[in-house]
Amino acid sequence: MRKIENKATVSTIEIPEAEYVTILETLQKLLGMHMNLIGFYKLESDLKKHHRAYLYVREEAETVIENDLSEIDDIMNQFGGFLENATCRHCESSEDASKDEDPCVIMHMEDLRAMQQDMIDLTDAIDILAKYYVATKYNAQVNKAHYDSSVNDARNLADKVFKKWENSILEEIG
Repeated sequence: MRKIENKATVSTIEIPEAEYVTILETLQKLLGMHMNLIGFYKLESDLKKHHRAYLYVREEAETVIENDLSEIDDIMNQFGGFLENATCRHCESSEDASKDEDPCVIMHMEDLRAMQQDMIDLTDAIDILAKYYVATKYNAQVNKAHYDSSVNDARNLADKVFKKWENSILEEIG
C-alpha cells in the first residue's frame, strides 16, 4: 500500500468566539434543512414506487422550502455583516498584489435572485430567437409580426436588464 503525504499548508484565521458559534449553529440549521429535503425526496420516491398518493408530501415540502428560504435570507443578511468585516483572501493587500485586480464583493440575496431571474428571462428570449433562426434557415414559414415582436421584446428586455445591472449595488469587502 502506498503512503500519501498531505503537503498542503493550513492557513488559519481568527474570528471572535461568538461568530464561530454562530457559524456552527447556522451550518447545523442548513444541514438540517438539506436533510429535510432529502427525507421528503426519499419519501416521495418510495411512495411513487408503490403507486401511492404522494402529492401531500410535495405540498408539505413546498411549505418547508418557503420557510427555509426566508430563514436563508436571514442567515445571509446575518453573515453579510460578518463578511463586510472579514477579509477575502483575494483582496488582501500585499506588495505583490496588482492594483488592477477586481475586488471581492457581496450583494443582497434579493438582488442575486433578481439577477438569476433576469438570466432565465434572457435565456428564454434567446431560445425563442434561436427557434426563429432555425425556422428561417430551413425556409419554414414564420409569422413576421410574431418574429418582429419577439426581436423587439428581446432587445427591450436586454436593455432593461443591463441598465438594471449597471445600477445594481455591490459592496466591496476586504
